[in-house]
Amino acid sequence: MTAVSYLPSRQFSLIIGSIALSLSLIFGAQYYTAPHSTSSSLTATPGATVGDPDWQATLEQVQTEAAIAAPQTPDPDVVDKLKEAAKSTNITDSVARTLFVSLSSAKAEGLGDDLPTQDKLIAEASSQLQTTVPPIYTSDDVRTAATNKDTLRAYGNAVMTVINAHPGARVYETYVAIGEATDNNDKRKLAPLKEISAEYNGIAEDLILLPVPATLAPLHLKVTNDFAAIAATYDDLRAIGADPLRGIAGLQSYQFYLNETSRLFT
Repeated sequence: MTAVSYLPSRQFSLIIGSIALSLSLIFGAQYYTAPHSTSSSLTATPGATVGDPDWQATLEQVQTEAAIAAPQTPDPDVVDKLKEAAKSTNITDSVARTLFVSLSSAKAEGLGDDLPTQDKLIAEASSQLQTTVPPIYTSDDVRTAATNKDTLRAYGNAVMTVINAHPGARVYETYVAIGEATDNNDKRKLAPLKEISAEYNGIAEDLILLPVPATLAPLHLKVTNDFAAIAATYDDLRAIGADPLRGIAGLQSYQFYLNETSRLFT
């Protein structure tokens, strides 16, 4: 067999040659038509070529156009009017509405997530929960007597007699009523609080009628007003179902006056 028999046929060689010529023409056309850069630097954006003396002015203009406008501060008078309109006899609703107004106002200023603003909102809400009872009796209501061993002994016995005369003034029953009402979501469980309140109020009314040694008059006045304040908190405690925040505030005041009374007796 001769070497010529291993060579490709004339027709096959013609096809391969045609393909090679076509590829050469394609790559050549791409090379001559593509843009060429003699510099290794990046091509600048049209209108902002490298070395442009106005590049800083152009940059400032772009920043100004892209900047987000600063939020406008809401009118304080309008915000105050909205807060006032949000208040109602229901403390829970009032706190929720005023918090919404305050938070919306803060958000309009770009605030609300920072701690100072949150502390301010909490303080505003807490101020609505103050249910401190003003004193009912004054020094003019106190009947003073001479201060000696006999009057002091008589006064102490009289105070204990008044307290024992109102056994319905019970702390335990108060907590039981509140607990059952909240656990069972049943306002009817709060019914005993009315009678307990009357008992505390009865203690205050009886105490103010006692003759008091002059040296104990200020202390006696404070104790009497504390018992009257305890009785007044029951209006808040009885509202715990319909107005939870009022009920909680009333419970805090109730505990405060109980502790204060115990301290004074001690």
